[in-house]
Amino acid sequence: PLEVHSVPLPAPKTTLQKLRDKVSEIFFPDDPLHQFKNKSLQTKLILGLQYLFPIFQWLPGYGFDLFRSDLVSGLTIASLAIPQVTIFPLPWCRKLGHGNWLHGPRYLTVCHLNLQHC
Repeated sequence: PLEVHSVPLPAPKTTLQKLRDKVSEIFFPDDPLHQFKNKSLQTKLILGLQYLFPIFQWLPGYGFDLFRSDLVSGLTIASLAIPQVTIFPLPWCRKLGHGNWLHGPRYLTVCHLNLQHC
């Protein structure tokens, strides 16, 4: 048979208690110091470094497969960002009154790096 349990309402909290709970949850979502309890000083130091600098935690497991994925991601972002960098300065050259602003890649680079030579 199905049993029904009544669940009591939580005790009312003051605004200050609610604020403290929210701030605590934002900055410490889990008890970050729990992992340090009952550990040796050396283990606490290692865990502290891993907590402050996460690279110490994931670097030992970083392999060629992850590097290859990161490389593909970086090339994808670069393939989007580099054309935008070379095209967006062009209207500035045109606004400066330097005539035709489509002179090829050399012109785009010079225009981007130094607007005085547009």
